[in-house]
Amino acid sequence: PPDEPSLPPWRGRRAEAVVRFRERLVREAESAARLEDSEDEGSELVGRKFVRLSDDMFARWKAFTFYEDLATMSDVLFRGPMDPRHGDAITRRLSLAWWRVRQTFDDPEEYLRHTANFRVSAVRVAMLLETTRPLETPASLLGDGFLDEPSARTLAALLSKRCDKDGADELLEIYRLMCHKLSACLCVWCRRPFDESSAGVFEGLEERYNFPAKVPKVLVPQCGHAMHTLCF
Repeated sequence: PPDEPSLPPWRGRRAEAVVRFRERLVREAESAARLEDSEDEGSELVGRKFVRLSDDMFARWKAFTFYEDLATMSDVLFRGPMDPRHGDAITRRLSLAWWRVRQTFDDPEEYLRHTANFRVSAVRVAMLLETTRPLETPASLLGDGFLDEPSARTLAALLSKRCDKDGADELLEIYRLMCHKLSACLCVWCRRPFDESSAGVFEGLEERYNFPAKVPKVLVPQCGHAMHTLCF
């Protein structure tokens, strides 16, 4: 929680600690993306760079994937607004780091094959937030709003960062949980409730609705006013 009720979430010791932690994640991602040009024997020309495809390179791919996922998900994990300038700076640095990594391979499938197990599962993070509490949590903080279960907006933000590691059945369960949290709400457009038919994505319904398969059926923007994707 913030240091005191009068302070906004992006000020005070807590915010400084969050910024330091996010900076550490980004530095780790940047370190993994810091590649030296090489024209040694065994190097392969990729784009305009000579890159040695080695175990060290594969390890850098894996480290970058893990820390980039954590850094981009950290806004959701901390569940609080941060200084926009800080968020923009993080985004720029991660984009530049990804550009460097992208110069090291021609075949995206090879990159995905080496890094798939190092993606951060949005479903697993969502379930941790839903079911666990830190062991050191004081009893005085339980039930006072500081450690509430994740909101529908939090779940929607996490699911927007899902990856291939998240199975279809697991994703559907989290979408159902999100709709359950919205059961007392109505769509801001059509004023209809969010029921079982609102859970999931448009997979299998692409031709009928002319939507990409991975688009969710419910949108929950930062303001928290949920709506059916078709209404939007």
